[in-house]
Amino acid sequence: MAKLFVRVATSALTLSVVPLQAFATLTPSVPRGEQLILINEPGQTTQICVIPKRLNRAMYSEKDLQKELELCSLTRGVNAAVCPKTNSTNPGLEFYSLPAGTSAADVEARSCFMQKPAARVGANLLTKEAKYKYSTSCSYTPSILSYYHVSRILGGACDVPPSVLRTFDLDEHARIGRIAVAKTSPDDTINMTWKSYLSFVENKTTTKKKDQLFTDNLDESYGALIFNPPNGESYATEFYNGGPNQPARYENFKAKNLIYKSLVSSTSAQSMIGRDFTAANVQKMEQLKDLADMIVLDTMLNQEDRMGNIEYTMKLVYLDTNDRNSRGVPRLKFEKVSDKNIAALGNNAVQVKKMLLKDNDCGVSRENHSRTFSMIESVAHISPLTYQRLLMLNQQIDQPAVKELFVKGMMYTGSDFASVRANLAHVAKTIQNNCRSGKLKLDLDAEAHFSGQTPSQTCDL
Repeated sequence: MAKLFVRVATSALTLSVVPLQAFATLTPSVPRGEQLILINEPGQTTQICVIPKRLNRAMYSEKDLQKELELCSLTRGVNAAVCPKTNSTNPGLEFYSLPAGTSAADVEARSCFMQKPAARVGANLLTKEAKYKYSTSCSYTPSILSYYHVSRILGGACDVPPSVLRTFDLDEHARIGRIAVAKTSPDDTINMTWKSYLSFVENKTTTKKKDQLFTDNLDESYGALIFNPPNGESYATEFYNGGPNQPARYENFKAKNLIYKSLVSSTSAQSMIGRDFTAANVQKMEQLKDLADMIVLDTMLNQEDRMGNIEYTMKLVYLDTNDRNSRGVPRLKFEKVSDKNIAALGNNAVQVKKMLLKDNDCGVSRENHSRTFSMIESVAHISPLTYQRLLMLNQQIDQPAVKELFVKGMMYTGSDFASVRANLAHVAKTIQNNCRSGKLKLDLDAEAHFSGQTPSQTCDL
């Protein structure tokens, strides 16, 4: 049986019992992850960014590591400007790269702190590199971090962007927050949530949330710094059926959504989806796989705020005949849509929408709507890769090295881990029982499907 081990770059890992604390605490000086990077911003406290440990068989790409390093290199006043987030509901900080010939002060003065921010500085379009979000309002740092890592453990489910654990000078954070309050209307939710965060800062020694928001020396905030996809994304209307609140949206989704109806249908994928490698066929396969993967992630990770928060990016998809899997089948690959890639791949590639789950704040410690509405129980199709990796994680999550990834790497409390552990066991038991009974088909395998093969229906590890 395949095993999951923790890869350690700098030192051997001691496998000890991982303590489950009532509150997550962050001491900047304590070694954490594979690498702890010190960030020296001009005039600020020394901050930290953590390159995470990861499970060996988890499917992190070289690009993931590169993006983690890029996130940890972002330094306000040196190579980035930092603006307050003033849209949507949860407060946060936005990191922008510095166009040539500009400074952080230029960008912040012209765009970040103006009532009507400029999209350009001089002739240069501003590029948002990352968002810094933390445990306030419904947002929760462990949720953001765990969606990234669990996505990779499951084989890259739903293209969750990379994120790293990061700290930020608390005085500067509060200063930017006060600017956000001044820029926004008192009637806006974002204004109220910024005010709520600032009240935590003002009462940092007594607030019950201090361990979730601040380092133990109380001079830095901490949260997740999330990579912002550079090619832009669009709202996935095909996964939304309206409703005034999340429970109503789930009701409408189950009753009306055509992709969901296909996912819960007893008809095989081979009957629902043509074998020709066309954009329409590949799109339907990917929609079904993405939705099944999303339901697995959201059920496991207590997602409260999903419906209406699903994006997609356009991808070029092709079967690489020069790179075959263990069955001799060409591997399915995704590339960004660009003139260069279109010219290189020609008619061998098709353009499809690929789900991008980037809004993963409200999970882990929140209300689990996917479980309330029994989403996983109804799934009739799933990727065999997702299925096998989910069972593997369920079998090995209690190993000290694996538990450490959640408790120390993702800042889980004892109750966080217990809740997510119970959800994982429920999902694993449900899908395995349904596989054995024939209710669940492991047929969302694009490589096998478009190569004329029948996916393996192997219900055990």
